[in-house]
Amino acid sequence: IAVTFFTCNVMRREEYGISGKVSNTTQKAIYLEKISHQTITLIDSGVIKNGEFKMKGNIEQLGFYRLVLKGANEQQNKTWLLCLEPKEKVAITLDGNNVNAYEIKGSVNQEDFQSTLKSMNIQQGELMQLSSQYQSIAQNNPNSKDAQSLSQLIQTKSQNFQAYVNDVLKNSKNI
Repeated sequence: IAVTFFTCNVMRREEYGISGKVSNTTQKAIYLEKISHQTITLIDSGVIKNGEFKMKGNIEQLGFYRLVLKGANEQQNKTWLLCLEPKEKVAITLDGNNVNAYEIKGSVNQEDFQSTLKSMNIQQGELMQLSSQYQSIAQNNPNSKDAQSLSQLIQTKSQNFQAYVNDVLKNSKNI
């Protein structure tokens, strides 16, 4: 019975495949890490040769992962998020100078996840830009009409962003 149980667990693990291109980097390796609520676990690594890398391995189920180009320290690491499922084949194009200039193609879940991430990044970028504008104006006159108008806009966009995130989480069937 123990042998059967062990064999079933091994058989459920399915091989994923990642093929990628990365530009603007001198790094020789890229790392795949699984993200959970409590830990980040190294799953795989790939050698970058002539700007290309490949990875393949086994995972048990759909999960959140990140690709990492290691920097001199943790703050200089470049990371890209993806959801990865068993048997998934993913094609990736990355830019080591710009983490926002990337393309990750794979399953329908992957496409949905990447679309959601990009939308969230755009909204978050807009909020950061507005916040920076507010800080500049409020520093001189926090009660000015412009400061109050920006404050209201930031509050509205923040609420809309939170509603968007909540909606995505509520409607995510597979992620």
